[in-house]
Amino acid sequence: MLDLFAEEVPFVEVAGFRVLEPSFLLAQYGHRHGSDQCFSVQIARRLLDRGVNPVGHPEMAIYEPYLRAETG
Repeated sequence: MLDLFAEEVPFVEVAGFRVLEPSFLLAQYGHRHGSDQCFSVQIARRLLDRGVNPVGHPEMAIYEPYLRAETG
């Protein structure tokens, strides 16, 4: 997914790429963006709650628990 912002936004540099600051991006979900139930959003919020930067974190790729919850 690609999100475009027309205003100045906070970012971090990762491997030569500019990535939106995770806490800023997550603040957009549920307000400007309707995908607040996205697995990646849920994982990133959980990591930030633990004080862990989600950018490049291996847990960001672990969707299995969420897939199991979806299929019940």
